[in-house]
Amino acid sequence: MVSAEAARNVVGIIGNVISFGLFLSPAPTFWRIIKRKSVEEFQPYAYIATCLNCMFWILYGLPVVHPDSTLVVTINSVGLVLELIYLTIFCIYDHQNKGRKKVVLGLLVEVVFVGIVAVITFTCFHTHVKRSLVVGVICDVFNIIMYASPLSIVKKVITTKSVEYMPFFLSLAGFANGAIWTAYALIKLDLYILISNGLGTVFGLIQLIIYACYYKRTPKSEDVVKPSEVQLSGATKAPRTPTNSVRLARTQNNSSWLTRRLVPKCSKVANPCQKLEECAISIALAVGLITGMPSYADANVNLNSNNWALPDLAVLISGPPIKDPGALLRYALPIDNKAVREVQKPLEDITESLKVSGVKALDSVERNVRQSSRALKQGKSLIVSALAESKKDHGLELLDKLEAGLDELQQIVEDRNRDGVAPKQKELLNYVGGVEEDMVDGFPYEVPEEYQSMPLLKGRATVDMKVKVKDNPNLDECVFRIVLDGYNAPVTAGNFVDLVERHFYDGMDIQRGTTLELIADGFVVQTGDPEGPAEGFIDPSTEKTRTIPLEIMVEGEKAPVYGATLEELGLYKAQTKLPFNAFGTMAMARDEFENNSASSQIFWLLKESELTPSNANILDGRYAVFGYVTENEDYLADLKVGDVIESIQVVSGLDNLVNPSYKIAG
Repeated sequence: MVSAEAARNVVGIIGNVISFGLFLSPAPTFWRIIKRKSVEEFQPYAYIATCLNCMFWILYGLPVVHPDSTLVVTINSVGLVLELIYLTIFCIYDHQNKGRKKVVLGLLVEVVFVGIVAVITFTCFHTHVKRSLVVGVICDVFNIIMYASPLSIVKKVITTKSVEYMPFFLSLAGFANGAIWTAYALIKLDLYILISNGLGTVFGLIQLIIYACYYKRTPKSEDVVKPSEVQLSGATKAPRTPTNSVRLARTQNNSSWLTRRLVPKCSKVANPCQKLEECAISIALAVGLITGMPSYADANVNLNSNNWALPDLAVLISGPPIKDPGALLRYALPIDNKAVREVQKPLEDITESLKVSGVKALDSVERNVRQSSRALKQGKSLIVSALAESKKDHGLELLDKLEAGLDELQQIVEDRNRDGVAPKQKELLNYVGGVEEDMVDGFPYEVPEEYQSMPLLKGRATVDMKVKVKDNPNLDECVFRIVLDGYNAPVTAGNFVDLVERHFYDGMDIQRGTTLELIADGFVVQTGDPEGPAEGFIDPSTEKTRTIPLEIMVEGEKAPVYGATLEELGLYKAQTKLPFNAFGTMAMARDEFENNSASSQIFWLLKESELTPSNANILDGRYAVFGYVTENEDYLADLKVGDVIESIQVVSGLDNLVNPSYKIAG
């Protein structure tokens, strides 16, 4: 017969193990912070609150307060150490010092508060019962708040008679958490663990009952669009009209697209394992007896949002994505040099600093500049040693300009010349990008044999696209500068540069999509569909349409994947090296049902929409991105059907094109 003490210990040990896993749940968030060397928009409040909760439960579990609570002390001690590690990482990478004071002040207040409670407890109360009462009540308050927090959505459920926005797994987690630790408290009566977790069980049960009552009344939306139901295609031909664009799957009423929203549905998740993963994460959340449930805050789930979806959890907690095309191109380079990234990141952070109005922004800018200057001085030898031998002289020249430019930017800040900051920042980041390109020694991988005879861009190239704008009194013509990335899309970029040198696009109209709703939505700008029956470039040497394979570079891989979408490959959580994050992302259009059908039709993403939220994007991994508009990208939104591309010219990087067919054609 198993004794009550043994049973209680077993339950407690299991709780410790799972709670340890829960304490580790923010680790992906902080690993991302370390990799990006910035806290971005993360806030430290959840971790500060968890530290306070852990400290009180450690105090509660001390033998002088509540004997026989060793397991309470051990798991919360581990949790406190982990939370302090997280906060240390936060402070290290909080380059703008927006959160460091909050962390230091918050922890200081907590230590003082816990210290005062401890002193009062030890000096004024001299029995275990009284000490347990004082500390246990405080701990119960925190746990009850934790359990009650999901009830905030119940009113919305009852009002709308819909559980669409009720987090089922969160409710299940609360119920399971309360039930497990209620049982633990009952094996050997612990009133304070029992009160908070007993209430937690009741709260969780209420939520589940409400969910059951309203589940069948929830309207079943037929508007969910799976990733596989959205294609950029070229299936229908009509002269001088936009015929090849974003194609939506057939629905009962396509005309209502603009009024629809993507709604999460379990049955619509492309990867069934993903739902199991989310369920497992929710179960892990259920074991937070004494943790304060930090993962609630990490997930950043807005329970009232119409756009809430269930992509990879790392996407949900990763903070805002990089949207600047220059930054995307810098991070896409095949280099691994921490020293130059430490120079780069503070310069990029100036953009965020300048969002503060007036000259107050200059204080943050000054910190950014000093941090970048310090990083350059400390890491210059490491940067120089990473330069490719053939490009070393050019790289050293850029480093000298960067060093002098940082001094000039420092002077601009000291002169309180806010308007002078952004242009100088752009100049310095161009130097940084040039230094990073000079670290690339040759082309980093072999293109598959079947594509080696195609035009390939083995490096980068820059083109200027001059567009004549019609019927716009504010804009007559505009030149768009586009950087093409052959490191991550050599076949796709090479095909485009080859067509540019053939003057294929000169004189061609801007063509948007045939789907009227998407035209109204301003989703893409598209061109490349030649006049006549052909839907792509006809190679004179074969008299057939030249097509290229789908080409996707996955983050962390050394070479692109060809001929298949990441979804088809089962890489549901993979991030692309060239994402659809920036206004003016440039990619190849293709046939709806054929991955390797791209030829000459290209499109630029105009803005985020329900289909294309940055970092959670159904286009990523399905279409080949090969460049970004880096100058005048905002004017893309002014282009309309019938505006004319007067010319596209390569201004640099043409020597990176190998196997150019335009030379053969003469």
